[in-house]
Order: sequence, then C-alpha cells, then structure tokens
Amino acid sequence: MGLHWFGMSRKGAEDTSDQHCTIFYDKEKVELLEGGTFWLSESPSVPGSMSWGSTVPCTATWAISF
Repeated sequence: MGLHWFGMSRKGAEDTSDQHCTIFYDKEKVELLEGGTFWLSESPSVPGSMSWGSTVPCTATWAISF
C-alpha cells in the first residue's frame, strides 16, 4: 500500500518546511478528483495570511474523492 498526500504549507506552496494541513489517501482505493487549501483569515486565498488576532497562519485543506 502506497499512501499519497495532498495539502500545502500554511505559508504557501513554495515553503515545504512549515506545518501542513495534509490529507493522506490510498491511491489504489481512492481517486482524488479535486482539492484545495484555504487560509482561515479575511483573505482566504492569500498564502500565509493572518487575521482575527492569530499569531501564525492557519489553514484548512479539503478534498473531493471517489
């Protein structure tokens, strides 16, 4: 069984050293149809964005699979 992953660093796609909100899945059992990451801020599409008194960027990752 080989697990695959989907997700992005809370600082953006270019930063691979920071924390991720990652979804792991078995590609033999599940097909990833669509997915994305958004930031929990007033600018959800801006990587690394912070709002509402946060001290670090916070993210959520979502996926649609079959």
